[in-house]
Amino acid sequence: MKKLLLVCSFFSLQLLSSALEFSTDLTSSCQMPFKFDDSQSVYLKELASEYSLHDLVRTCNSELEQVTAVVSWVYNLWDHNGDTMPDKSDAISILREVTVDGKRFRCVEYAKVAAACLSALNITSRVLYLKTKDCQEREYGAGHAVCEVYLRSSKKWIMVDVQANIILADQTNVLNAVELQRAIACKENLRACTEIDFSLQEYLDWIEQYLYYFEVTTEPNYLGYINQKSIMLVPKDAVNPTIFEKKYPITNVEYTNCLPYFYPAV
Repeated sequence: MKKLLLVCSFFSLQLLSSALEFSTDLTSSCQMPFKFDDSQSVYLKELASEYSLHDLVRTCNSELEQVTAVVSWVYNLWDHNGDTMPDKSDAISILREVTVDGKRFRCVEYAKVAAACLSALNITSRVLYLKTKDCQEREYGAGHAVCEVYLRSSKKWIMVDVQANIILADQTNVLNAVELQRAIACKENLRACTEIDFSLQEYLDWIEQYLYYFEVTTEPNYLGYINQKSIMLVPKDAVNPTIFEKKYPITNVEYTNCLPYFYPAV
C-alpha cells in the first residue's frame, strides 16, 4: 500500500471539495440492468472447490465477516504490481498464475478474484472501476478497481478495496463508493472494518481522486470476457468520458446519473 501511495504522489491529486450530486429518480419501467452469476454455476463451483473457499468462511457469523475473510485471503496472496497483466484474465487462471507461478498483479486482478470468490459463496459481488475527473487527460494512474458487494442482511451495497484490504464505514453503516465520496467531502469520521497497516487518512487522501466516475459491467467480468457492456455512473452536469488516459476509447457503455439504477436492490 505504501508503494502505491508513493507512486501516485507524482500526480497532482484532484481532491473533490464537495459531495457529488446524482439523480434519485427511477421510473417504474426501468428493468434491472445487471445480471449476477449463480454460485452453482460450473465455473464458480470449480473455483470454490479448488481453493477451499467454504473453509475460509466456515466460522464466520455474518455476511460482513465472510466478506472480510475472503478479501483478507485474496489480499495476502500476492504483493501488488501495477505493471503486470495475467496471461488469461479470468479469476481461476489469475489464481493459478499467482499460486503456481508466483506472479503479482494489479488492482484489477485483486478485484476480479475477490468478486469471483465471493460470488462462489453466494455473496453478490461485482468489479467497480473508478475513474478520476480528469481521466480523459491524465496519461497514467487515472483509474482504480475495487469490488462492491451486496449485503442482503443490510440491503445495501458496500465498497471493498481488495488491494488495500480495506472496507470503510461511518458511525452507523458500511459504505459504498458514492457514499464514501460524500463522507470524505463532508469530513465525516470514518473507520476501517478491516485490519490495516497504513494510515487511514493517507488512504482517504489517495482514494478521493478516484471517486468521480463509477463503472461496472452489466454481467460478471471475472470470466475474462472482453468488450462487455458497462454502465457508468456520472455526476450531474459532468462530461461523459469517451476516452481513458488519452488513448483508450471508452465504448459499449451506458451513461447514467441515477443512483438507484446503478445501485439496485438484489
